[in-house]
Amino acid sequence: MAEFMTNKKTTVFRRFDDVHIRLLLHLQDEVSALEKELLELEEAGSVRQDAAARKANVMRELRKAMAEYGKSPANTIMVTILTRPQITSSPTGPQCKQTEQATKPRTD
Repeated sequence: MAEFMTNKKTTVFRRFDDVHIRLLLHLQDEVSALEKELLELEEAGSVRQDAAARKANVMRELRKAMAEYGKSPANTIMVTILTRPQITSSPTGPQCKQTEQATKPRTD
C-alpha cells in the first residue's frame, strides 16, 4: 500500500460521490416539475397560441434536462450501485450474478 501511495506515476482524485448524488436529485426534481407542467398543459387541451408556445418551451427544457441527466456521473454511480454483481456459492463453484436493489419509482 505504501508503495502505491508513493508511486509518482499514480494520481488519485476524489470522486465527490455525495455532491454528484445531490446534483442528480436536484435534476430529478427539475425534470419532475417540467413533467408536471407538461401534463397540465396537455390535460388543459388548450390550442391557444401562448399555450402551444409554452408547451414547446417545456419540451425544449425537458430535452436539455434529460440529456444532462443521462450524462450525469452521479447517474452512472447509481446504476453501478443498483447493478452490483453478487457472488454466490453453488455446487459447481462460485457464481456471479447481477442483482438489482428494489426501488420504487417516484410518483410525485
